[in-house]
Amino acid sequence: MKKTPYILLPLIFSVNTYAEIITLSSNNEDKTISIINKTFAYEIEKAKSLPTKIELEIEAAQIDLNNDNKNEIVARFLHPYFCGRYGCKTVIIERKDDGWNLILSNPTSESDIEAQSEIFNGYRVLTFFNGNNWKYKTSHYERQKP
Repeated sequence: MKKTPYILLPLIFSVNTYAEIITLSSNNEDKTISIINKTFAYEIEKAKSLPTKIELEIEAAQIDLNNDNKNEIVARFLHPYFCGRYGCKTVIIERKDDGWNLILSNPTSESDIEAQSEIFNGYRVLTFFNGNNWKYKTSHYERQKP
């Protein structure tokens, strides 16, 4: 009896086939702000200890960047402690078994980030409105050189 070879083709599918604007806002669920406060407690306490009348404001949003059905949290800290020449600290944290892990930290002056439809290493490519693209490498996002 002759054996017939079978060629197995991988299934190709796409879940997020469109670009999506991540709009950061200071109107967030208490749970989101609580997670941010806990994850960045040390830095937040340092900011609050500065002799300034400016109160810390946190803008945030949630989005699933890697199709694991768990939202990552994108946050931007508005306070002199977190802001400098290139903008204010913007972070993305991801839920893991042992808590929340930082996967992006970048100063930016924009409150909107675009999550592209392109997937790289299982995560959506991000574009900051200054034109920088960020791709996920191993354990965090890295800015792509132009």
